[in-house]
Amino acid sequence: MTLSSRWFNEQAAAPIARSSTPSRARQGAGSAAPASLVEGTFRQGWPAVLSDQQSYQWRCFRGRADHDGISMKKAAADTLFFLRAWMANPLRVAAMAPSGTALASLMTSEIDASTGVVIELGPGTGSFTRALLARGVSEKNLTLVEVGSNFACMLGLRFPKAHILCVDAADLSAVDTWRNGKVGAVVSGLPLLSMPTAKVIAILAGAFSHMKEGGAFYQFTYGPRCPVPAAILDQLGLRATRIGRTLRNIPPAAVYRISRESQ
Repeated sequence: MTLSSRWFNEQAAAPIARSSTPSRARQGAGSAAPASLVEGTFRQGWPAVLSDQQSYQWRCFRGRADHDGISMKKAAADTLFFLRAWMANPLRVAAMAPSGTALASLMTSEIDASTGVVIELGPGTGSFTRALLARGVSEKNLTLVEVGSNFACMLGLRFPKAHILCVDAADLSAVDTWRNGKVGAVVSGLPLLSMPTAKVIAILAGAFSHMKEGGAFYQFTYGPRCPVPAAILDQLGLRATRIGRTLRNIPPAAVYRISRESQ
């Protein structure tokens, strides 16, 4: 068993105790977290409402590598965080681990710096966010919509120039301004298949209410067909086109571009 997998398994069960200094955390009995992840300094005041375990996780995240790749140890930290979020609310999170680089590349394949403002729904730990930045999208042109406060908090540390909205994606229509004009694309990591019809309609209607002409909504699915039923697409005047599928994701996934019928 590798160090990364041993640490991942032990962290799933080991308690984390806070030291006497607020910006430090020490390992629980039997834990084998690498010292490079244990050491580090938290942004002062940020984790005031977090638990001891979450405070430890934030330090793991803050040390994450650049946009093109991450170490096995830090990838394990992300997976552990995602798994715990899924266990707490499987219908909202819907996946046990972050999306892989192959899916992130496919999801962002039609987006670049010329797209302008991009909204990401349900960014989680930032897999698609990093891919968008690699495509040339400016961080200041990113709006990350994440209802999970823990994920939103972490995203704020990782992408400080992005606009973080800790709101339900179904409430997008109530957000009346974007910092840099009309939206060019929406990238969705939301589990639409597990959502009620009314909520899916609210998400799509809200997204397209902010979309400029020619903009598109990108959605992935693990299923054999578009996760948005034809009846909903027809009601909203939208159409869906599958732009690709990747087997290099666990599980394999397909990506759809949803756009206005008039385009």
